[in-house]
Amino acid sequence: MALWKAAEAEAATIMVRERLRIAEAIAAERELRQKALGMVDARDAFIEAQLSEIAWFVDELERPKVHVAMVKARAFWRTVAQEIWNILPEREAMHLGDIAKRIGHEFGKEAEDHPGEWGPELLRGVIDQRINFKKLFASDGSGRYRRRRPEDDVAA
Repeated sequence: MALWKAAEAEAATIMVRERLRIAEAIAAERELRQKALGMVDARDAFIEAQLSEIAWFVDELERPKVHVAMVKARAFWRTVAQEIWNILPEREAMHLGDIAKRIGHEFGKEAEDHPGEWGPELLRGVIDQRINFKKLFASDGSGRYRRRRPEDDVAA
């Protein structure tokens, strides 16, 4: 019986030591987990800041792209207007349909990169805009257009 009591006491001592060792291991594990979670949180915050910065740069890059597209479009429509001016005879008017037939096909292809459907109505818009600003063209009525002359400015 004494032997049994001694074995129980030794087993109880071993169990207490084992529980303390396991409790210390659990505490150390929890501390490591907390540090790891803190590192993950810091990494997530860093990633979020980087994503915000990337979004800002994307927005910054978009503005020049829009500006470049606008500059290209203006240059294209100026070129179209110049081509129309070159097509028009020196002192005579031409019908819009005749102008549309004579303008180069390369303009129709390039116009696909810009808003609007290529055709006589789009050309009318190019011409009418310049007439509105008293540049390059004048209207002779009934869909006929001619080059703007110095006397057109005097009459206005």
